[in-house]
Amino acid sequence: MLCSDQENAIEIVNALVTCLVLSEEAIREEMVLKIAIVSERCCNTDWAWYLDTMLNVLAVAGDFVPGDAWHRIIHVVTNNKVIAVQCLLHYFCINQQQYLFYLKVH
Repeated sequence: MLCSDQENAIEIVNALVTCLVLSEEAIREEMVLKIAIVSERCCNTDWAWYLDTMLNVLAVAGDFVPGDAWHRIIHVVTNNKVIAVQCLLHYFCINQQQYLFYLKVH
């Protein structure tokens, strides 16, 4: 396995997400897949960390997130009620911020 403990996995994934922000478009999809794999394999059932990480990746990578990554995130969320609530709250906060920005602009 690529990482042996959770602290190491967190450091690796955080470094990859930081690189993702600055990466060229040609490699973003592959980086998203690597981040998803490392995050899932090394989260040690800390699905809240996994969800936060992957939602951050979705925000950064946007259209470069492959269908496999989307499918896995949805699978994790639907199989864990606590994570489903966290995801819903996160989504609500994002939409609320966008709505407030819209009101401010118009």
